[in-house]
Order: sequence, then C-alpha cells, then structure tokens
Amino acid sequence: MKKSGLNLRGANMGYPIFDEDLDFSNDGNYLSLMEQLYKEFFGVMGRVTVKRINEIDEQRKGYDVLIELDNGQFFKIEEKRDRYGNTGNIVLELWSDFNHKLGWLYTAQCDWIAYHFDDTGITNFLPMPALRKAWNKYEAEWRDTYRILLRENAGWTTQIILIPLNVLWEAMHDVMIHNHVLGDGEKWM
Repeated sequence: MKKSGLNLRGANMGYPIFDEDLDFSNDGNYLSLMEQLYKEFFGVMGRVTVKRINEIDEQRKGYDVLIELDNGQFFKIEEKRDRYGNTGNIVLELWSDFNHKLGWLYTAQCDWIAYHFDDTGITNFLPMPALRKAWNKYEAEWRDTYRILLRENAGWTTQIILIPLNVLWEAMHDVMIHNHVLGDGEKWM
C-alpha cells in the first residue's frame, strides 16, 4: 500500500493547474462532444436540452451544465476533464483553497460528475450521492492508502487525492446495494 504524500509544489507531477485546466476545458470540440454525450445518456428519459453555465457565480454553486428534459426534470452536472494520461486514477478535490475553502467533493451541488479522460476518450458518469457516501465510508482508509497532493495555483493551494477508478467504482457499488430483511428473513437486493 502507498502511504499518503504531500507535495507542496507539485511541479511536473502532471496533475491539475486550475487556470490551464479551465482554458483546456473550454475547447469547442470537447464541449460539442460532451453535449452529444449528454443527449445520448439522458435521452432515454425524454428530449434533452443542454444548458452550459458560463457565469462564474453560477459555476461556484458546484455545477457546469444543466440538463433539462421535456417532462420538467433536470440534472446538474459537474464536469471534470483529465488530460494527464492513463493513470487509472480519479482526482478528488478535498480543498479548493487549502484550509480555507472545501473542494468540490464536499461543496458541488450536482447530481452527476461527468469525468472525462482525454487519453481514452471515456467519460464516466459518477452519481454524486453515491460518490459522497463512498467517500464518507472509506475516507480514513483512502487517506492512509492513496496519494494526497497539494497544488499551488495563482494565489491559492488546492489539495487533491488520487483514487484508483476501479476502487471508486467498487466503493460506490458497495454503498448503493442494500440488504433488507422482509417477513420471515427473506432478503432482496
């Protein structure tokens, strides 16, 4: 098992630098790809309208995209774009500004995280309630096992943890399945 490590500078580590990542995520080809993906993913529930949130005050509420269905339902999506190569990890932000402002793992007001890996072209749709519940259950173990990094940005420091994608999916699956005892000990899953 890997012990947690802190890296104040994070120089050349290949992990997020906010300003560069923000510019990178506004690429027109990427935005078009994501819009098509949202229409396909949510389209099984009805006609989809994709509204990209461009106002910074709205984005600070913890979502980047609002999906509206013709039946009146809506879903808030927080997008994460990982361009750092096939590490097999998901980057979870613990502190947006270390010891001053909690990261999106705690503050995002979204229903889904759309986590896109540029190197493979794969986007994972992570249900936020399951992600938070998994974090609550496994936080202590993950903090002892996986890399924690501090990244300096322009005037603030971000703290992230790198969780293997397969570990995160298994943990989310674990917290989404419940055994309930019915009647004479009958169980359903």
